[in-house]
Amino acid sequence: MTVSANDLKWADLVLFMEKKHRQRVVTKFPSEMKYKDNQVLDIEDNYRFMDPLLIDILHDCVTPLLLDDNA
Repeated sequence: MTVSANDLKWADLVLFMEKKHRQRVVTKFPSEMKYKDNQVLDIEDNYRFMDPLLIDILHDCVTPLLLDDNA
């Protein structure tokens, strides 16, 4: 896991590729995640690091969330 408590305190929105990723973070950092806005993107974690296809998928999923004033 490469996320820290400080990362979560800093973040306005936490995005996860899979439900199991969110569960791991919530288990490890329950107080930091208690009232944190978060969303699971439902992207299977079967890509290699910096896979161009994954980058495109993430871009398509994340961009609307960042542009949405209600996110």
